[in-house]
Amino acid sequence: MSGAHVTTHPPLDRATTPSPGIRPGYHRLGFLSLHRGSRSRTRLHVDFPRSARGDIGASQASTSGNEEGWAEAGMEQPLVGLVNETRNKKEAYKEIARIHNLIPSCLLVLLGAWASGRSFAGFGNWTLWVMSLVSGGVALASVMINDYFDFISGVDKINSPNKPLPSGLIQPDIALLLTLILYVSVLVAGCVMEPPLLRQIIAASVASTLFYTPLLKGVTLVKNMVVAFVIAAAPASGALGVGMGLEGVRRIAPLCTFIFCAIMAREIMMDINDTKGDGDSGINTVPVRFGKKTALFMAAISWTVGMGYAMVHLWNGATVYFGTTIGDRLAKGAVLGLFMISQPVYWGMLKSLTSGFDTDTVAGVVRDSMVAVGNSLLVLTILV
Repeated sequence: MSGAHVTTHPPLDRATTPSPGIRPGYHRLGFLSLHRGSRSRTRLHVDFPRSARGDIGASQASTSGNEEGWAEAGMEQPLVGLVNETRNKKEAYKEIARIHNLIPSCLLVLLGAWASGRSFAGFGNWTLWVMSLVSGGVALASVMINDYFDFISGVDKINSPNKPLPSGLIQPDIALLLTLILYVSVLVAGCVMEPPLLRQIIAASVASTLFYTPLLKGVTLVKNMVVAFVIAAAPASGALGVGMGLEGVRRIAPLCTFIFCAIMAREIMMDINDTKGDGDSGINTVPVRFGKKTALFMAAISWTVGMGYAMVHLWNGATVYFGTTIGDRLAKGAVLGLFMISQPVYWGMLKSLTSGFDTDTVAGVVRDSMVAVGNSLLVLTILV
């Protein structure tokens, strides 16, 4: 081995302290380690001259501050980089699929199933659980196909250059393949669903999300309505999945209406932060076409309509279900509770206006709106 020498040392005492950075009972050979057994008489040490490190080793040695050998300076760092790259790709797949939306999408179906009959009797129906997974599959596939088309059109290079596709962490053909696998799985599951209305909801959800970006996203308000419809349809599919039929769907209509209006408001607020990229790409969102102030006003109206409609039906529903005296008290308390839940959203909208639509402030409204939607759904599911 050119430029290297092998040295033989006397037996080492077990109490000998190993060199810094080397595990006890191990000795360094280049960038590998050899175990020293209890009867070992020799140890090997390969000493590469500094000239053998190369440019990579030298640069990494200057970064780590370790000038003592190739092992510490030039060979272990690429392995660390490989681990970090793998970890980054794993996080990128989670991000592009918005994996945090999976459980809420499944739970919406289960909430609708319970609220439609106020019973867990239908939870033994396999259709309900398959529909819950279908809802989660549509949620994941819809955001992935949207990111794919946004990358192809160049929108995300302006709005979100750090997303997995624009940043190059995920190849677009892989994202498209995963999306198609999800859509095909959802459609196959939908073919065995009963009643027919449930299959129609699945087909409509798949079609609307699949053609959302290439056909519908550029139509003002339609894009927001599509997203709101797909999410609001989840509880209705839960009612159908447990066999409650149209009567069950009518019973949870206030719940679905609230979801539709709240998601509409949230989607419009999200468009405010994407105004520049959407405008440059010819996507006529509400803030692009009418301005950010008008968009904020429309979002506030949509949120108020949804919350007000829920409050009215909450009052009536609680009275009917729990009896006059108890129902009145519960209704008044719950209506006040919904009003308090909404306050962070309204305050956030006001701060967005006064801050000149600061990006972080608007993003805070979007975040707070989801918390408010979740808390409101719990109240409505129990009492409506």
